[in-house]
Amino acid sequence: LFVLQPQILPAYAQSATATVFSVANIVFYMEAGYWDANAELKPLLHMWSLGVEEQFYLLWPAFLIVLLRGGAWLYRLGLVVAFALSLGFCIQFTATDSAAAFYLLPFRVWQFCLGAMALELWRQFTPSLFTLQWLRSLGLALCGYAILTFNADTPFPGVYALVPSLGAALVLLSTHHAEPSPWLANRPMIWVGKLSYSIYLVHWSPIALYRCYTLSELTPVVQLALGALTLVLALALHYGVEQRFYRRDRKSTDWRGVPTATLMAATGLAVLMMYIKATPDSWAQREAVLSAERIRNYQIHRSHLTRATCHITELDNTGQCP
Repeated sequence: LFVLQPQILPAYAQSATATVFSVANIVFYMEAGYWDANAELKPLLHMWSLGVEEQFYLLWPAFLIVLLRGGAWLYRLGLVVAFALSLGFCIQFTATDSAAAFYLLPFRVWQFCLGAMALELWRQFTPSLFTLQWLRSLGLALCGYAILTFNADTPFPGVYALVPSLGAALVLLSTHHAEPSPWLANRPMIWVGKLSYSIYLVHWSPIALYRCYTLSELTPVVQLALGALTLVLALALHYGVEQRFYRRDRKSTDWRGVPTATLMAATGLAVLMMYIKATPDSWAQREAVLSAERIRNYQIHRSHLTRATCHITELDNTGQCP
């Protein structure tokens, strides 16, 4: 409310409501297009992946129940088929509708299936520790290659998404209690791993809000400051919220009111956000030359506003183009 301008606030409120109900990916897909705001100015853009995850986890149990009735072989075959179909559609749509391939569940299912396939291979095969080291090194190399070389011009997801996805799958596949990785099993990395979910939840919003407020690029000093802020927020979220759920006794009667309270809070937040979306000028604290309502009116009536202006095809019309 203090950072965003009135014309940006409605889209933010809509994305916040969609996040509450795990459909942020669908909202961002519907917003994608020529007139879409810069992705770097969307504070909740990273919530698209949580939407995909929640939608997948709703369907995955039914998928398991159906396939496992036919035995383990049918389950494995189903995994491979689902992986191949989803990857094929992802590659095809990246060329024709990259926003759909990026945001929507059917084009991302193959990545979840890849994780399940890695688990199946891990359960069935026991390669030597030397082989596991090579698999892990290759997996980390693929992830590192994606981090260092992928940029805004990379056609993503498509075929390129296979690089970090296969890298992550190889790291999972190479897990072994007798051969802990010096890169991944040391105390600092384990601590970062435990903190990673909270880091993900808070990492993008400070960056986007800073850019919304300043409309400037991130200098190295600003990047370090935002990184430190992200770590502080992640620590507060991890130890203040996440760890409390881990420590609770799941059989305790204290849990009885948690689902109801969560649902009521989420619904209340969604209602508030929709009200903010409808009346952004009443909520935004930043001074703006044009109100959000006036900008909307310009957008709606832009065809009428341009009729009386000089068009390049009417340069010989001295009345229209004096």
